[in-house]
Amino acid sequence: RVDYGKCIEFYTNENTLKERLMLFFIKNQRSSLRIRFCHFSLKLLSCVLYIFRVLTDPECALKALNCSQYNYTHNYTLFEIDWTPIIWVDRSFALWALQAFVAIVCLCETTLLTYLSYKGNIREQIFRVTFILEIINTVPFLITVFYFPLRKMFIPLFLNCWLAKHTLENMINDFHRAIQRTHSAMFNQVLIMISTLLCLIFTCICGIQHLERAGKQLSLFDSVYFCIVTFSTVGYGDIYPIIWPSKLLVVIMICVVLLVLPIQASVSTTTQTHYAVNFYGDDYYVIILCPAEMDAPVRRVLQIPLWSQRVIYLQGSALKDQDLFRAKLDNAEGCFILSSRCEVDRTAADHQTILRAWAVKDFAPGCPIYVQILKPENKFHVKFADHVVCEEEFKYALLALNCICPATSTLITLLVHTSQGLWVQDH
Repeated sequence: RVDYGKCIEFYTNENTLKERLMLFFIKNQRSSLRIRFCHFSLKLLSCVLYIFRVLTDPECALKALNCSQYNYTHNYTLFEIDWTPIIWVDRSFALWALQAFVAIVCLCETTLLTYLSYKGNIREQIFRVTFILEIINTVPFLITVFYFPLRKMFIPLFLNCWLAKHTLENMINDFHRAIQRTHSAMFNQVLIMISTLLCLIFTCICGIQHLERAGKQLSLFDSVYFCIVTFSTVGYGDIYPIIWPSKLLVVIMICVVLLVLPIQASVSTTTQTHYAVNFYGDDYYVIILCPAEMDAPVRRVLQIPLWSQRVIYLQGSALKDQDLFRAKLDNAEGCFILSSRCEVDRTAADHQTILRAWAVKDFAPGCPIYVQILKPENKFHVKFADHVVCEEEFKYALLALNCICPATSTLITLLVHTSQGLWVQDH
């Protein structure tokens, strides 16, 4: 606790329905973890139901749907392949009802979370890979509810494994915070690599098995055997696909494995070069502690080998001692507390910065603190910090220097910002 002669009160004022939903689904750590775990469980259940449907597929369904219980009058042929057993599968009413229920629940949850995380760019929200996969696996079931003849249409539910993997990645950090245990970044990377490999193998197994319904009619075990043998580069050749869609899928999956796994394992030549440079350099790391999840631009930057060996992103709050302990603040050479410049209420942003600075000072009194404040009147509350930079004061000081030496602000701005204008393309 920090005692500076003032009483600190924490309060929340969530008025609108959207703010209340955001507090429950996103901001609240425990409820958000429970919701993500439920979503992860539903995706695993969907994959299990798909495997159950494959294992209980009747023998007549594996014979191009020629038995009497199927009433298909069209034979879809393209490039000498009968596409009927690929487009249509046998699915009991109870299994369809359970799969449709799971799909509708996942669709409602995804739609709600997309609405709550909307920040003005609807295109970025819609064209995400996870959102597209969610639509592919859920909307067809919603259509079958209103148009019953499509109940036995094939839907690639095995792709839900990738959505489960994505949910697991977002759930790891919250889970560590909930159990108040610390794991290294290597643990997270190994876990993600293993889950990626399992998803690739599962996708290949289910894809080969389904496409071969129009060809060699492989069982699920034969498909597992073929994929394991193929990925292990043994390739006995006793089990193999015979139609071109299956062969094309095998080629695509092998290329994906060769591209994805080295990236996940970070064994590329560039990574090794940067690792050697970093290994023989000073052993300093930058730990980013932020309450928000890592967005796509930050993730892309941190995947660059130059930064991936030095920068660690942690989701947490500077107001919680367990998060400061995870960030190793007591052993840090310095702590930089930055204010959010995008906030409309700059005073409220400074208040959050002041609270974080007090919490850091109380947790690690010997750690040098560098604080960024937006408004000058709030510098009084962080006098204990080693260095304080006020954005408005700095801005006005640059403008004042222009009176003494013209273009000073332009010179400093170009020195601290890296930009490339359109005029470079003309030279």
